[in-house]
Amino acid sequence: MESTTSKNAIRAANEALMRGNLPLADLIAQELLRAEPGNAFAFNVVGIVAARLGSRDEAIAHFKRALAAAPYLQTARDNLQSATAALPSPHMPKADRYLLIEAWGSGFWADVNHALGSLLLAEITGRTPITSWGANSLFSDGSSNDAFRFFFRPVSDLTRADIPKLGAADIFPPGKSALRDNAVKMREQGPAGIYFLNRPETLAVSDYYVGVIDLLPWIPASHAMHAKPIDNIYRYLKEKYLQPVVEVADDIENFCSTRIRGRQTIAVHVRGSDKVTEFIGLDRFNESYFALLDAEPHDTQIFLLTEDARLLQAFRERYGARVIATDSLRTAIDTGPHNVAGMDKMRLGREVLADVFIALECDRFLGNGRSNVSASIEILKDWKGNARLLAPSQLREPNLYLHGFRQV
Repeated sequence: MESTTSKNAIRAANEALMRGNLPLADLIAQELLRAEPGNAFAFNVVGIVAARLGSRDEAIAHFKRALAAAPYLQTARDNLQSATAALPSPHMPKADRYLLIEAWGSGFWADVNHALGSLLLAEITGRTPITSWGANSLFSDGSSNDAFRFFFRPVSDLTRADIPKLGAADIFPPGKSALRDNAVKMREQGPAGIYFLNRPETLAVSDYYVGVIDLLPWIPASHAMHAKPIDNIYRYLKEKYLQPVVEVADDIENFCSTRIRGRQTIAVHVRGSDKVTEFIGLDRFNESYFALLDAEPHDTQIFLLTEDARLLQAFRERYGARVIATDSLRTAIDTGPHNVAGMDKMRLGREVLADVFIALECDRFLGNGRSNVSASIEILKDWKGNARLLAPSQLREPNLYLHGFRQV
């Protein structure tokens, strides 16, 4: 018998289908399948999404799963018949195809996680990735240079300047420019990752957040990460694509060799500044760190990651010389450093990149899962049970809000 929760989820998914919001319908149905792996109605919704995306084989497979779970489900039977009668999924053109990955325009690790999702998308759609963090990147130097390359080694040999040579006359989504930075802001909704799955255009442009978790069910069997846990996928993407530039790598190595290695160290990430506007009760939440750290052995040093100078001072007052931190730019007001006038944005990006990679060298980790920094640290390393998030990881759950979900 269906629970009220599953009925509400299916109702919401079907309403999303009626509005043509395939990503939202898919995310709701996939979440229900994680909770109820045999839910026939959820299989049917995913099948409809797949059919509308042109993934005929995926659609047939999901309608069959729906009928195996509920042979009486006539709508799934009708959908299976329609999908079987449909033309096979189109073969992608043999010519090279490309994915231009622009900045989403949010915090540094939010943009990195968008890039990771887009890089996974490029792999599963057979496209060559081209990064271009331009004018809407909060960590740009203000020029037309690709800011991604200020922080990481290139993911391919191509840049935006090479696009005219690629013969990319057809672009998805329509209306995007291949030659100039589209400067899309993070709050402007764009096409979700699944819309790119069967697009034949030579060039596709990814500038709206693509979550790795959103793509998990759509990774084909031919890909090495098919059916792998999300942790494995993030670590695969990190090792392949997140190689810090030499200057940052040197800073990381110098700090780790002199301050981390050979000492029992717990990395602790605490958010302040502008997080107070989106996290109700942040001050009280941050106090919960102290009870856990007070129980730590006194010879354990604390590598503190925070953008808030007030928090760094509070931790040093409580734990003294046990607290170590990088010499990073910070704010002492309720405004994030990347929004403070006069801040060196490229330096900010390099510092938060280095902090995360240093944290990955520590023995244990404690953080706030509602932050991209903490969520990234927790998922990019196999901590073997030595990492704890004081709030659920936002990388381990789909963000329905980004795709138009409004709870009433």
